[in-house]
Amino acid sequence: MNKLRNYFVKDRRYVYLTGMVLIGLNIWMWRAQPSTRSFLGDGGTLLYALAAVCAVFAALALAALIAKLTHWRDYSGTAFRKPGIVRLSRYLYGLVSITFAV
Repeated sequence: MNKLRNYFVKDRRYVYLTGMVLIGLNIWMWRAQPSTRSFLGDGGTLLYALAAVCAVFAALALAALIAKLTHWRDYSGTAFRKPGIVRLSRYLYGLVSITFAV
């Protein structure tokens, strides 16, 4: 349990990039025909909730990329380096990872 806690507490350099890769893989897998053993079935509330988590993370990652490109030299002073936003991005990354596992 300590390793899992450390995974989410530790600051990751490429959280947005790997999260976007996972979202791309999620979309690719969701478009495929669901298997008969899938509890997601043809969609439903859970699938829409997972897609909403991915959409929020994608919007946050896109905004962080724009901030990085416009504040190349002083990115550490932007809102995306504040502890609350960093913590939010970690939690969303964890949820995106869970959606990939589902």
